[in-house]
Amino acid sequence: MTEIPEHLRKRAEAAKAKATGAPAPAEAPAEAAAAAPTTAPAEAASPAPVVEAPPEPVAHYVEAANSRKTIPWWVAGTLLLLPVWAISYVGTLERPPQEATGVPSSGWPGAPTASASAPPTATPAAAASWRAACPAGPTC
Repeated sequence: MTEIPEHLRKRAEAAKAKATGAPAPAEAPAEAAAAAPTTAPAEAASPAPVVEAPPEPVAHYVEAANSRKTIPWWVAGTLLLLPVWAISYVGTLERPPQEATGVPSSGWPGAPTASASAPPTATPAAAASWRAACPAGPTC
């Protein structure tokens, strides 16, 4: 602990006495103060009481979070089943295979079916059936 110089302490005591209207202290306290530093080391050796600062207040949301237990039991089960659900959900997003119907599948009315649209084979009977099915010729 630093000591206050004597001349500053005298000036402070005189200013305090002037402000309160009390008589200014005489030189006697200064002599007593000069004797005090010899006893001060003995007093300084005794430990000063340590005053702990009060803890800062905790916000209400921090207090609520600290008082809460771990996650609820149902959340653990939900988190375990979430990947299974996600995979099955994504699997349902594909369009189901659909058989073509109507004009795109059969063509115009009277047009040959898919089996008749195959190229004719080398037999004359197959060529005759091809011409009968498609009178317009090979562009059919």
